[in-house]
Amino acid sequence: MTPYKKLKLANALMLFGVVVIIFGFYRFFAIVAQAPFRMSMAGEGFLILGLFVIPALFASLSGFAWSLIVEKRNPSARVPGTYALRIVVFIILLVPMVLAIFRSCTD
Repeated sequence: MTPYKKLKLANALMLFGVVVIIFGFYRFFAIVAQAPFRMSMAGEGFLILGLFVIPALFASLSGFAWSLIVEKRNPSARVPGTYALRIVVFIILLVPMVLAIFRSCTD
């Protein structure tokens, strides 16, 4: 497989993870919106969010690392939008995790 195709596949993995995370939060808020009337729905919402977050983290972070490795080994291989997609993955997936860690440390 050429480095160009590897980068395109890594970009697809990152994009898949971002879309799944956004869909997971949509499902979470759709379920939790009814929580004031039925508090049992909040637990189900967190369970569904967790089921969406785990595959998204795995797919996006593996695509993120793979694209970095491919570009380091083949500096001439470039795919448009890879850098912007890495920034989006960083913001959507990594920043909330870091904020959650710092918030749990301060409580």
